[in-house]
Amino acid sequence: PKTLESKNYAVEKLRNGQQLIYTRMKVGFPMLKLEFFVKHDYQPSKNSLTWTLDYSKRSDFDDSCGYWYIIPHPENPTQWTRVYYSVEVSMFSWVPKFVVDFMSSKALTDATAWVKKYSELEYAKTTTAAAASETQGQDDEVPVQKKKRAPIDWFQRKRRKQNKEDKKLQDSSSSSSNSDDGSDLSTCPSTDSEGECTAPLIEPEKDAPVGVVRVVLLTTVCGLTLFNVHLYFSQ
Repeated sequence: PKTLESKNYAVEKLRNGQQLIYTRMKVGFPMLKLEFFVKHDYQPSKNSLTWTLDYSKRSDFDDSCGYWYIIPHPENPTQWTRVYYSVEVSMFSWVPKFVVDFMSSKALTDATAWVKKYSELEYAKTTTAAAASETQGQDDEVPVQKKKRAPIDWFQRKRRKQNKEDKKLQDSSSSSSNSDDGSDLSTCPSTDSEGECTAPLIEPEKDAPVGVVRVVLLTTVCGLTLFNVHLYFSQ
């Protein structure tokens, strides 16, 4: 049969993870639809889930019971699981016999095939997530390498500095030489066609030392002051 509806209408949580799950289900055939209410007893400590009809409600089945039970597979216990499934169905007399036979045989193979398909899909999702988490953890553990600075070429900087100083010295000596050559021409009033001076050279006047000028001025001021004082007292 094809499952048309499946919805939990009550869940009771007990001790040690045990749960009572009440489910309304509806299955259908081309000419027939059946509705029934199931009470599941889930006990994770025993790796089992058993069920009966919820006898407080009216179902289209006379009775039904069964169980799921899982254990680790003996050949590969860490990745494989062996599943045991059992179901008993009792129908009312008005239900055609082919429906009863179909429920007894077809439902058994469909249920186990469904569990195999979706459990393998969930396992693939779990292993993929675990691998991604492990890869992320390895990436986080890789230390961040600091960028290395380029080595400082101390000798190259020293050579550049020395070249600049040498160039300054050459420029200063060149300007000094030019000024010495031009000093003679500035004191010569006239020259001939060959550039030789034809008049007596006039040497530039030299300024008196600053110290001597100050002494002379100070002596003059003191002399004038004494002279004025002498005139005042003589009168």
